[in-house]
Amino acid sequence: MASDIVLVTSTAEDRLLKEVKPLIQQGKIKELQERWKLYSDPNTNKTIKWTSVFQKTILYAANRKQAAIFDWIETLYDKFNEPDRKEVDRVYSYAYFVRHNVVEEGEEVD
Repeated sequence: MASDIVLVTSTAEDRLLKEVKPLIQQGKIKELQERWKLYSDPNTNKTIKWTSVFQKTILYAANRKQAAIFDWIETLYDKFNEPDRKEVDRVYSYAYFVRHNVVEEGEEVD
């Protein structure tokens, strides 16, 4: 009998998120920007769904009270085209609320 084997491969997006979350947690904005630039280089041939990365990182930064990093990630919103902006708007709006309401009060929302 053959057993079912499920092969789980890590995507470039997964690897990027795994690398940047500790940088966000530690407030290392320069290192975060360098890592982001490395992954966004078109010569790397990495397929990354940037809308998903944006949503996950901006919410993570808001929850971790990393205001400077949140503000930097927020600037990336303007680089999205209109369909991509619509895709990220709901999470972006929620992260913005967390950043400007909950974070300033010292609470964390997961």
